[in-house]
Amino acid sequence: MRGTAAGRFRRSEVAELLARYDGLRIIPSVGATRIAGTLTFRAEGRTTARLEDSYEVKIEVPTDFPEHMALAWETRGRIPATHHKLDNGALCLGSRVRLRLQMAGSPSILRFVERCLIPYLYGYSHLSKIGKMPFGELHHGELGSLQELASLLQMDMGTSIPYCVLATMRRRRANKQPCPCGSARRLGRCHNRRVNMLRSRVGRQVLIREMQTIAAAFREASSHKSAVPVVAQRAKGQNLRDAIREVADEPLLAWWALPTRRAPVQPV
Repeated sequence: MRGTAAGRFRRSEVAELLARYDGLRIIPSVGATRIAGTLTFRAEGRTTARLEDSYEVKIEVPTDFPEHMALAWETRGRIPATHHKLDNGALCLGSRVRLRLQMAGSPSILRFVERCLIPYLYGYSHLSKIGKMPFGELHHGELGSLQELASLLQMDMGTSIPYCVLATMRRRRANKQPCPCGSARRLGRCHNRRVNMLRSRVGRQVLIREMQTIAAAFREASSHKSAVPVVAQRAKGQNLRDAIREVADEPLLAWWALPTRRAPVQPV
């Protein structure tokens, strides 16, 4: 790492992590920070058992962390490929939205390990030893992000879509749009607090990127009939076929999937 202020700060983060978890070590590398070794932890949930366990892990922290999230792998083959892993074998630690919320405030490598990685490992240990996951499970990728946004809004995925879109707009502009609840009132005189909460917690720029990614992925899925049933099979009490169709056809969302930024098409 270069001798910049950012580099010195990164080294202090790594030193703090290694001091707390002495089974980990830094791996010399160019660019990304790489850490590997034995991660031993003791954790419990609000209503779940206290467990102590150890995993062999590898962590890769990109140079632009936390703008781009760190990745982690379990390297001993204890966690099967079918248990919440990404295509590259890295652990699927949560939706992009959830990870950003977990890292909000004072993002650091130590915070990533304790807020993102250890809860995942604890969840698998709980499943292995007690036979069930200690907390709910989200879908992967774009579905997981949309599910997380819907959870923050306390809505199902289909209902949450127009509220998520409005949260990507500046407050003054969003407040002039029709409220998605169907009241025939402007958002500013109806459910504006709900949209403002989402914009405040997640961040407008993060929401813009998320909705662009979600809309593009769902539009692609809707254009390939073979892709829809695979996604729909993962549904748990949610009609994802309808959600995919709604994202693809919703006038407010159609522009998100375009490669260039254009003014959104207003509903007729």
